[in-house]
Amino acid sequence: MSLPALGYAWQNLTALTDSRRSFHLLTFVTVNIEDTIQQLESELRAAQLNSDVTTLDRLIDDALLFTGPDGALATKADDLAMHRDCVVQFTSHEPRNLQWISVTDEVVVVALQARLAGRFHEAEFAGDFRYTRVWARRNDAWRVVAGHVSAINDPDAQNDLPREVNGGIS
Repeated sequence: MSLPALGYAWQNLTALTDSRRSFHLLTFVTVNIEDTIQQLESELRAAQLNSDVTTLDRLIDDALLFTGPDGALATKADDLAMHRDCVVQFTSHEPRNLQWISVTDEVVVVALQARLAGRFHEAEFAGDFRYTRVWARRNDAWRVVAGHVSAINDPDAQNDLPREVNGGIS
């Protein structure tokens, strides 16, 4: 069971107990959104590197809308097929900077700068890219519901907001 799901289960369980005990149990299972987002992004990165379609299927929402670097719109089925059929293969995926904002308790927007390398339609690629992903929690599971990736022409240009403003993770 994932940590967010565990937290939810404890909330339901403790609703049946006295208020002092509930407070202690809820304090014990409080899930830090920063840790959750870092874990999800790490799982997604590993799944992309390994073309792990099972994990990608779990982390990507059925209603995904994703804009690729060429401006083409892709669905979850498109994304899974590209990995399954080896149309896209990552050989390197090095995160450089991860920032996020929590829109609600159920929606988080992530901006990630990464150095990527691999093959796309038999052509090799390498460079710095910026992802924007929208994670939404539905039925106690976090999934990517929307995203975008684009090449960064000047990877040394810093467009970072102060950590206090955006809840970013370095």
